[in-house]
Amino acid sequence: MKKKVETAYGVIGLGRFGEALAMMLAQSGHEVIAVDKDEKR
Repeated sequence: MKKKVETAYGVIGLGRFGEALAMMLAQSGHEVIAVDKDEKR
């Protein structure tokens, strides 16, 4: 029997690309940890 492997992703920088990537991964059901130097993002 195969184990289900769950992957967590880290996104550094939440500019245009980083934010879109983090949202896409989260909406696909993945765990996402995002970091940006601007606390408002």
